[in-house]
Amino acid sequence: DTEKERGMLDQQLHQKIAKMANNPMLYSVLSAADQLTETIISGIRGYIMEKKQSSSDIDEQHRQLVDAIVSKDAKLAEAHVRTYGNN
Repeated sequence: DTEKERGMLDQQLHQKIAKMANNPMLYSVLSAADQLTETIISGIRGYIMEKKQSSSDIDEQHRQLVDAIVSKDAKLAEAHVRTYGNN
């Protein structure tokens, strides 16, 4: 995978999470702001990688977030979101 492809998958993951949150406003804003969202996610990924984390570190953070969502553990999911970029 190229970093651009990984960024696109990252964006799709966040859009799906927003849709699953059953919050039409959040999903609409993310969908309407696709280009801005892509730029933000790309910037965040670049920032994380500058902090000496690899794409596999980002993938692991996403896996943990998705696992928490699938387990319906809102507090754990929120904790994972809050720690993005802080590791």
